[in-house]
Amino acid sequence: MQSFWTAFFERCILILVSCSLLLPAGCHVQPSGPLAFVSNERDGTITVIDTKTDRVVSTIQVGGRLRGIRLGSDKKTIWVAISYPTNQSQGEDKIAKINSDGTVLAKYEAGTDPENFVLDKNDARLYIANEDAGTASVTDVSSNRLIRVMPVGLEPEGASISPDGRWVYITSESSSSVSVIDTQTDQVVKTFLVGARPREAVFSSDGSRAYVTAENGNTVAVVDTSRHEVIKTIELPRGDGPTQLKPKGSLFLQMANVFMWPRVAATALQLLMVKPNNS
Repeated sequence: MQSFWTAFFERCILILVSCSLLLPAGCHVQPSGPLAFVSNERDGTITVIDTKTDRVVSTIQVGGRLRGIRLGSDKKTIWVAISYPTNQSQGEDKIAKINSDGTVLAKYEAGTDPENFVLDKNDARLYIANEDAGTASVTDVSSNRLIRVMPVGLEPEGASISPDGRWVYITSESSSSVSVIDTQTDQVVKTFLVGARPREAVFSSDGSRAYVTAENGNTVAVVDTSRHEVIKTIELPRGDGPTQLKPKGSLFLQMANVFMWPRVAATALQLLMVKPNNS
């Protein structure tokens, strides 16, 4: 069985390609390290950061309330969840496909208030967590049509897919639950409880285990994916000191919706994990 940290590092580094393959147009400074793409919920932009220098190298203007963000299987396109800006009546609920210069190539149906999502291996289907609606939606990309909407827990925010593409885990923060979707039937086949306010699930590379972070519970649940059952709970440090951990997604950072590439040394990531908790 793989260790939690091995699976953790494999999952949070999503793309293993040179940053030059997806360098945003208009960027006049050649990045010296891996790039991080950060979706900004309040101003509708994606910030591109050179992780070696911690400097912003580009800002992509999209619009709307941006949250979940993924890289396409082609390693050249970015997919991002767009929903209505907070307390505004005008906007759209979509998943946008964007190329590296910020051009929106397509927008896909996403159900109500898409928070996060995953793509299958061929970018053929989207599995979407719809926060306000308490549902998960499935979109067929080729026809741009919602083909399934199913109830899950309260305020679903996380979406993860197993390495073989068989299972999607939807984490719901207010009900402290994980809903398991079988992608062969696009149905919820099981729901199980984890720690308070789960934010993200991480699968091991062989798919035998999943790890679910609970922000308020300060725990990580270890899940046997053959049974979709919690077999162990890892307690994380508590307290008000500068080394307090807040498991708020797959990077344990006080920053959401980040992905980076190429692969970064695990030792460097471990330094990022301990961060002052000022919230």
